[in-house]
Order: sequence, then structure tokens, then C-alpha cells
Amino acid sequence: MLAYGLFIFPLAATVFQLNAYPVTTTTYSPYPTYPTNRCAVYNGIQSSTTTQCFIFVNQTLTFIQAENYCQTNFGGHLASINSAFDNMLIIDYARIRFDVVGLFYIGLLDINADDNWKWQDGTPVDYTDWVVDLPFHPSCVNMDISSAKWYTFDCYTQAFFLCSF
Repeated sequence: MLAYGLFIFPLAATVFQLNAYPVTTTTYSPYPTYPTNRCAVYNGIQSSTTTQCFIFVNQTLTFIQAENYCQTNFGGHLASINSAFDNMLIIDYARIRFDVVGLFYIGLLDINADDNWKWQDGTPVDYTDWVVDLPFHPSCVNMDISSAKWYTFDCYTQAFFLCSF
């Protein structure tokens, strides 16, 4: 211990090693990265395969209204689902978070009726879980809470929805 005036300071040895700091590299990811505590603030669930946070909204809106709600309230979009694991994770929590819901919106849309499906957040459509052939266009997509399958749906119908950021 070293005493100086009225203050006592403990002595400690610090050893520095050259190049001891980790090297960071930047890689491109289509998913925004936010601290996981932001997800907890919104009572969301964190994907284990992406950096996405999924937020279940217990309010019924049309597809466009729901997308605007996700952008305005969370800085995100209607959810994109990029793996079978996330699909199962979402359904497990949807059964808890949504009271009595059959279908809820996710962020997949074919607005031009040309079978060119796009996620609202711009990520590539690299995973789907359709229940049957797509019956009508233009279409938005709802997820069935009992089967975890995806259905095309009239975009003007009000439904519960899933946001992500």
C-alpha cells in the first residue's frame, strides 16, 4: 500500500503484452445488430441463428398497418424467418404470447402477383414452410399457430403479427 496524504492507494502490477488485444473484423450481415438487452426491453425473444429479436404484438392490424407499427415502435419490420429452427422457436413462443389466435402475419409478401416473394426487411428468402399451393395473389403471409405452416392471406384482413429488429 502506498500512502499519500490522507489517501491510501493499493499497489498493483499490470503487465501488458504486445498484440494482446483481439483483432476485430467486419463482415456483412443483412440482419441489424442490437444489444440483446434491447430485445428484453420489448419482451422479445432472441433468435439463436441470427441477431434478430422477435416481438409478438397482440393487436390486430392489416399487413401494411402492421409493417408501419413495427417500423414506428421498434425500428424494425414484420418478421423474416430464415431457418426451420427460428420457425419452431417462433411457434413455441406464439402459443404462449398470443391468447387465442389461429394465424398471424409475418413479413413475407408478393405484392405484384408474380411469385416473387420478398421479406419486408430485405433479407433473402432462403427458407419457407408453405402449407399448400398458393391460392391467390397479391398475397401476404400468415403463420398458423397450430401447425407452424405458412398460408397466403388477404393483405387487408386484420390479424395479430410478429415484428423483428
